Amino acid sequence: MGLSPAEWSSLISKVQTKGHTLVPAMPALTSAAPADSLPLSKVFTMEAVSFSLEPEPSTLPDCLVQMAANCVFIPLSMLTTITLNNIETNQDVKYKQLTYGSGIGKKFLDETSFPVEDQLMDFEFNQVYTNWLMLIETVSDPPMEQGWHAPHKCMVSDRGFVKWAQAWHVHDHLLCSQFMQKPFILDGANPAYKKQLKCCKLDQALQCMHGESHEYMHLG
Repeated sequence: MGLSPAEWSSLISKVQTKGHTLVPAMPALTSAAPADSLPLSKVFTMEAVSFSLEPEPSTLPDCLVQMAANCVFIPLSMLTTITLNNIETNQDVKYKQLTYGSGIGKKFLDETSFPVEDQLMDFEFNQVYTNWLMLIETVSDPPMEQGWHAPHKCMVSDRGFVKWAQAWHVHDHLLCSQFMQKPFILDGANPAYKKQLKCCKLDQALQCMHGESHEYMHLG
């Protein structure tokens, strides 16, 4: 049953005394705004923003990390300061597609566009080995990473390092290539490790006898 005129008048008086105004209800708008007018999410935000034109000193190019993660052999000559800068700026570097191994079908740096390891000077060898340890730390569990530090300490503390530099270079090359083929925890006290180093020194001595030693062996 509807309200009488007197009841309507009483109801309106009560609403007005409470400070309210009767407004007829409007139907809700359900039409959505066009997709093009919706605000885009910000791509560049102020979170973690810093101004720097130089790469972080503790990082290596992602392409090298990807090579290590896919067990692709990385010559130490790829880890000098000059070659790292070239990789970062994409200067004088080439890529190749692998047809074998775990990285089959993927493109990685072509080692032929870099100097050979035999051309590394002694000071460069120490530099690239430090970068190698950084790379191993990035892609390996702590026990594997620590395994590479002990032999490095033994190598740099070897008083005969300059004399046996070529042997150390070959020995390390074999270890790196073997590690990429089948990762292991390096143990400098292992008989196999000592035997390989001994063989490398013997090979160097034989080369010296036949006049085949590298020129950098006579520096210093």
